[in-house]
Amino acid sequence: MGFTVFALGDTSYNLYNTVGLFFDKAFEELGGTRIYEKGEADHCNYKSEDHFDAWKENLWHQICDHYMMMNPKKEIKKKAAKGQVAELPLKMTYLDGNDNVN
Repeated sequence: MGFTVFALGDTSYNLYNTVGLFFDKAFEELGGTRIYEKGEADHCNYKSEDHFDAWKENLWHQICDHYMMMNPKKEIKKKAAKGQVAELPLKMTYLDGNDNVN
């Protein structure tokens, strides 16, 4: 299983980023393949979104590289139409500000 983790926390708490760090270590120990570096955010300085934005800068490029798909929308559709590959093995779900699925 390919994985990456972005841990959210607040350094004013004793258990800073405990859940994210636990899952990062567990996935690795269980034989998972890290496909992108672990990220961490500290909400103590109210910069969690800045930390996340910096971390995700190359996230999708790295995921596509991992699955050998430099341009998944174009290349996968072209190869799938020719019967050369299955559909893209990723599913993305987005929520808007009202928790509605887009």
